[in-house]
Amino acid sequence: MMKKDDSGAPKLSPIPQSMLDLLADGKPHKMEELRVLVDELAEDKSVHFHLNAVRRHLSCIGQAVLCEGNRKKGAELTYRIVSYARYGG
Repeated sequence: MMKKDDSGAPKLSPIPQSMLDLLADGKPHKMEELRVLVDELAEDKSVHFHLNAVRRHLSCIGQAVLCEGNRKKGAELTYRIVSYARYGG
């Protein structure tokens, strides 16, 4: 059984927790900032693996990680935490 924190969200392992700590200020952060938390040479899919753990954690408390930018147009992607209203039962 997965351990949960006080909010009912699953507890995070060290790398996703460090990502959450970085993103907690609500400001946009570049992929490179997140990559350094995993490994300087990590591929994007490795970063996204840990970022998905953060997303699952935040979804329990009505928050999400928003990715902004358009990779096809050469813009650098940034990530930040946003809140949303949860409806339904």
